[in-house]
Amino acid sequence: MFLFHLLLRRRGVSQVEVIPNWANGSEIIPIGHNDNPLRAEWGLTDKFVVMYSGNFGRVHALEEIVEAVTKLAHEPEIQFVFVGEGAGLAGLKDALAAASVGNAVFEPFQPRERLRFSLGAADLHLVSLKNGMEELVMPSKLYGIMAAGRPVAFVGQPGSAIGAFIQKENIGFSISSGEGAALAGFIRELASAPGKAVHCGENARVLFETEYSLGAGAVRWRTLLESVHSS
Repeated sequence: MFLFHLLLRRRGVSQVEVIPNWANGSEIIPIGHNDNPLRAEWGLTDKFVVMYSGNFGRVHALEEIVEAVTKLAHEPEIQFVFVGEGAGLAGLKDALAAASVGNAVFEPFQPRERLRFSLGAADLHLVSLKNGMEELVMPSKLYGIMAAGRPVAFVGQPGSAIGAFIQKENIGFSISSGEGAALAGFIRELASAPGKAVHCGENARVLFETEYSLGAGAVRWRTLLESVHSS
């Protein structure tokens, strides 16, 4: 999934082993909305919740997300929730305040013991990368989202590793950079047919359990270290 190894090989590094990140699937598990106290605590009952959770960093595209929030501002069944901190958070808040939208709320980073409820409060998660960051960054938030059994909408280069991965594994959809209107349309489509979101989320959890769990990561590291030791 991560293209940084291709960059290293172009720089002449021939021996590269790629071990994907992971999440703890016993701590982060799929939780139904009726069993999730945060849905009521955050006023999300009967809402289709679109969440951006994690770091609002300098490499993350946020303009398309602002456009989608604005275009969906008059559809009361859709609620955006932004959880976390980072260099881009202030700019995001300013942009949404300037647009005078009432369909977005902000929450701080959640304690580890509440992460399953926070990630599980969403019906759809957002992941984004600015153009040119595809070879340098692999958003680790993806693994927690998969562990929570939730689908992903990725905003970035359509041919990027993460975009192609999401499409191939049928765990969500990819939207090209600059296509905030397309993101809004995709969210609207899922909100009107939530079964599609549930199906992609189920695919995500199955994929997580087989390939991206803590146990799978530990096995990859053990195999690598054993091979290095024996060589």
